[in-house]
Amino acid sequence: MREGEEKLVNAVERAIEEKFFLPFADQHTFTVLRKEAFSSLREFAQKYLEELLKIENTTTQVEVSFDGVVLRGGVDAVIREGERLTLWICRVSWGAITPEEVAFQLGVFIKASGLDSTSSLPRAFFANLGDSLLEEIVIDERGLQDVGEKLKEVLLKIKSGQFDKVLGGESCKRCDYSEICRFCYPNFS
Repeated sequence: MREGEEKLVNAVERAIEEKFFLPFADQHTFTVLRKEAFSSLREFAQKYLEELLKIENTTTQVEVSFDGVVLRGGVDAVIREGERLTLWICRVSWGAITPEEVAFQLGVFIKASGLDSTSSLPRAFFANLGDSLLEEIVIDERGLQDVGEKLKEVLLKIKSGQFDKVLGGESCKRCDYSEICRFCYPNFS
């Protein structure tokens, strides 16, 4: 194993050791999913090593408040190349999140961070760790305008109590972890 590859494997092992968390999984399920996560993350890291080395910040959060309602969100990685920013949202697959939801989350981050008033909008990507893909999400002025309108709608619904937490239904069917989720299976231990 080359030195660079060994460092990569060590970094992936450390990330899995420190960050992999499945509180409702039994030991066997945890071990199997952890091994899969290691393989997926290692493959992704090997494929996108150059981009990963450019990451400036990880798990960057923002808050949007409106009339006493606070909405938090964020991105998983921020990369700066000269004056241009690139934002990543990372997930295991498209299973639990749709492209529209990713675009909305990225748009909220861009607006809340004031990045929509800069000379060039950040590039945005969905890092699909399970399939080792980095997929660009197009964010443009019109899309940000739509995000602003939807954000107002969401905040008003939360304020008026009309916004339910999504548990069950289509979201759970799409989720990679539904078989070990305490919300899908309340008696799961």
